[in-house]
Amino acid sequence: MGRIATTDALIKRNCFNGDSLCPLCEDGEESATHLFCSCIVASNIWCMISRWCKISPIFAFSIQDLLLIHEHAGLNKAASEALHGIIIVACWCIWFLNKACVVRDVDIGSSGSNPCGITTVENVESLKSLIRIIPIWSSGILLFVNVLQKFPTLEAEKMNRKITSRFEIPAASFSLFMLLTITISIPFYDHVMVPFLAKFTHEPRGLNLKTRMGVGIILSIITMVVSAIVETIRRDLANSSTTVVMSEMWLVPQFVLLGLTEAFNAIG
Repeated sequence: MGRIATTDALIKRNCFNGDSLCPLCEDGEESATHLFCSCIVASNIWCMISRWCKISPIFAFSIQDLLLIHEHAGLNKAASEALHGIIIVACWCIWFLNKACVVRDVDIGSSGSNPCGITTVENVESLKSLIRIIPIWSSGILLFVNVLQKFPTLEAEKMNRKITSRFEIPAASFSLFMLLTITISIPFYDHVMVPFLAKFTHEPRGLNLKTRMGVGIILSIITMVVSAIVETIRRDLANSSTTVVMSEMWLVPQFVLLGLTEAFNAIG
């Protein structure tokens, strides 16, 4: 375990001359055994994992004991392998995300060299910030799945698109209703809804960004429900007659809802 860049290992390599206490608990010299087995932070993590996995409390006096816990937990093969993976991931999190290093960029030296290959605190914090936004980023997948799986042009071609006897709405132009909704709803929200909502939420923006994005996701679900209902009716009419007499204006509500979805989620 001498390869793990804990404080005692760095001192042996002449790469560190600061405080040797564990920065997580500040109780005892930081070593690999202390960091993963004796540190109060690690102990709390192992207790939570043992309760989550419904096994006996995890106690380890060395890293080797920790890595062999799954063999003595009384679990079947699949559960044992899963527990082993959880312990490995937890060790990685304890080390890299919550500790990772004991030096900062300013400590590396004016030459900018880093002979020990130590990850700096700034790099770790940047990675943590990136990981935090992954759930927010992934929430947009639901939104764009709804947008991409619709076939409005094919639907409109089979519907009655006549406004007058001489004018017929082009089948590919129905997305204009979505763009118009976005154009109207964003200024309306900023100038009308924000002052009104701020009185109740005490948020200067009316709704915080996460709530606003959540509203967008809910609207996207409603959009798909409306779209499914309209398409079901259209297909039933198409199967019962050679011509579909259903008006194309039935497509407008789902495009309006889709525009509101974009306004809340994407802009948020």
